[in-house]
Amino acid sequence: VTGVQTCALPISQFEAVVVQEPRHADAWLALGTARMRSGQLESAVNAYETSLRLVDAPDVRHNLALALVAAGRAAERATDLSTAEHFYRRAVERGANEVEPRQRLALLLARGGRMAEAEQWFRDVLRLAPGDLDATANLANVLVVQGKAREAIPLYEAVLQRRPGDRRTEENLAAARASSR
Repeated sequence: VTGVQTCALPISQFEAVVVQEPRHADAWLALGTARMRSGQLESAVNAYETSLRLVDAPDVRHNLALALVAAGRAAERATDLSTAEHFYRRAVERGANEVEPRQRLALLLARGGRMAEAEQWFRDVLRLAPGDLDATANLANVLVVQGKAREAIPLYEAVLQRRPGDRRTEENLAAARASSR
């Protein structure tokens, strides 16, 4: 079983396999996938962590990062922001070059007023995904809040080159230009 794409057997059957063969990394991966699909996020994380300890494989890291991001988003919905941050940071650690946990973490930090940290994470997103227009606009927003409007202006302009007519970005660019005078 690879990735979160397939999961035909019930969770109980995967649990039986890992009890019989606790060092079977693919069984732990499949169990994580089954638990993820059933909404058992923390149990899915635990299964993926076990699989990763047995075999350090890109698909396991990817699925683990997905499960951690999902758990972070659930924590955000429950307004448990410190837990959400914890899950996003774990996803970054385990997910290697995954963009989504970095993006989620940067947004969470910005909403919490931690602009310098958010700036660094948005820059990290752009290092991995240089064409990400949302990350570019969000980085510009964070720069403006920090009083770095001059640095934000070319970022807003770059977004508008690829997304002409984006009203919010146009408004933010006008505000950045006004505050940089």
